[in-house]
Amino acid sequence: MIAHFVSAEATSPAKAVTFDPQRRFERKLVDEFKDKGILRPASNGGHYIVPDKLEAWQRERRKRTGLIFAGAMAIAAAAIGIAVAS
Repeated sequence: MIAHFVSAEATSPAKAVTFDPQRRFERKLVDEFKDKGILRPASNGGHYIVPDKLEAWQRERRKRTGLIFAGAMAIAAAAIGIAVAS
């Protein structure tokens, strides 16, 4: 979905494009982006991406993913330690 707006260079009201979410996941993501100000409506009926807000969202997402991965690795290391000690 993001690629649709980025490839169209829809980063201002003048360059806004339409997007019709086909999947439930896409509809939820559109709603989330609107709520966070990442995706804004334009007077032509389309929407455009606010690059700064998109970048902040992507940074936060990468940070969350890293924390989840680190937690999973810690659990795996603990499980291996317990198995070796047994």
